[in-house]
Amino acid sequence: MIKARSTVKSLQGLKDLCKHIGNTREMSIIEIGSFAGESSEIFAQNFKTVYCVDTWNVENADKILKADIFKAEIAFNKIAAKYGNIIKIKNDSVKLANEIIKKFDVIYIDAKHDYKSVKSDLLAWKPHAIRFLSGHDYRKNKFPGVIRAVNEILGKPDKVFFDFSWVKKI
Repeated sequence: MIKARSTVKSLQGLKDLCKHIGNTREMSIIEIGSFAGESSEIFAQNFKTVYCVDTWNVENADKILKADIFKAEIAFNKIAAKYGNIIKIKNDSVKLANEIIKKFDVIYIDAKHDYKSVKSDLLAWKPHAIRFLSGHDYRKNKFPGVIRAVNEILGKPDKVFFDFSWVKKI
């Protein structure tokens, strides 16, 4: 079953992140790791353009996980269809970052949560950030690799929100 994080706590943390960033209505954001689109929807309500990157890859998944990934992509597609400002990109995040030259006002990293993956995403996407680098799961007890990678590459975040989203001004 898909674990949606669409709780009041998560939604409020993302709304607070958007408020902290400022006038997002004229900004672009790229979300690395969109899965079922819960955070994508909040971003679509706040940003001019939302680029959503995920692999939605079922290739090496077991039967149960394949079904969850398939359901997540369908849920994401419904959210993307609801808003006219979401651009879906089905790709590996680091590969994509190395292929494009586009820059984004805000980069939000919420894909894999291990140290190596987060560090790779941060290093790949940092040159593409204009104003802010941000992400999710800055949680010591649950995702120490996220904290280690963020602190190592960027230093401590400027702010960590109620849902464990974090932000660092560039």
